[in-house]
Amino acid sequence: MKADIAVFVSQAVCALAVLGARPGFNWTCAFLAEARRQIDKFSPREMASLLWALVRMKHAPDVLFIDAWCRSAALRLRAFPADALVLAVHALGALAPGGGGVAGGVPGRFAGRLLVRCREVFGQLGGDELAQVG
Repeated sequence: MKADIAVFVSQAVCALAVLGARPGFNWTCAFLAEARRQIDKFSPREMASLLWALVRMKHAPDVLFIDAWCRSAALRLRAFPADALVLAVHALGALAPGGGGVAGGVPGRFAGRLLVRCREVFGQLGGDELAQVG
């Protein structure tokens, strides 16, 4: 996938989610297998939007996808802007085993790094900025 195709794919899946579409299980699994293969080409915002779309479509990705997503995000965590961090944390929380999602959940090591990054980013924002992020 070229970067522009990654943008299109992310936007298309988000549009499906906003419309309330629920693609079939086989389509979603095939899509996620390809997205997993190409995950390093997605921007941080596209990665967060992809997770959000999965939550909206009530599709819990498999452990392989979550592991690939977390690995890729961990390598670029400093590039995640505040809005993408909020979206990713919300989606990961909804996909966690307690949220009815991924068996095994988010790797603890990644979750720890994500929370540290959130504290760094949100600690630098003023009250008005924080109100706009969420």
